[in-house]
Amino acid sequence: HQQEARKIGAISCEFRVEGYKWAFASGGAECIKISSATNDFHKSIRSFDAATIQSGRQFEACISSEGAKRVRLVVQRVKFAKVDVGGATVGSIDAGLVALVCAMRDDDDRRIPQTAKKLVNLRIFRDESGRMNKSVRDIGGSCLIVSQFTLAADTSRGTRPGFSMAAPPDEGKNLFEKLVESVRSFGLQVQTGVFGAEMELTLVNDGPVTIWIDI
Repeated sequence: HQQEARKIGAISCEFRVEGYKWAFASGGAECIKISSATNDFHKSIRSFDAATIQSGRQFEACISSEGAKRVRLVVQRVKFAKVDVGGATVGSIDAGLVALVCAMRDDDDRRIPQTAKKLVNLRIFRDESGRMNKSVRDIGGSCLIVSQFTLAADTSRGTRPGFSMAAPPDEGKNLFEKLVESVRSFGLQVQTGVFGAEMELTLVNDGPVTIWIDI
């Protein structure tokens, strides 16, 4: 990557943020993201006025805000699902959606309404022609929403995932609860797991159909 770096200027510092290696090219005052897995250069995402870069801490903050994380969901179309805590079922649904949810670090609740709207209107259920053209609302289905911080896993280094990109527990719980409330506001029956608990999730994935949502 050093050969490629010479095209944009001398590398004055290099460090890791959000699971990626970053380089600051002093010649062009540009921020370059280098994949930690492949060492390939990605497109420069932002140029900085050098006067705004007064310390590594401030520079890192600028980079982090540019790549801000958001609530992350993995959605599965199911025929049946339930979640147990301590041997007791705390939530169950028949046909509908299971949404595994992770609030990411530095997230806020601004995207919650948009995320809920996307979830309830996601057209992944079969219509009369057998095509994925109906939403969970259209079929009168339900949602089982379960918190899962492991969706924030960073596997770029070593074999033990890191979870530093997940929101702190208090913030994560607040965002999780707001998402549940927002989904319920569409008139759907919503069941949940228990935030932060050890849970056993049982489901029958219909299809299978699994969708990643990262708004």
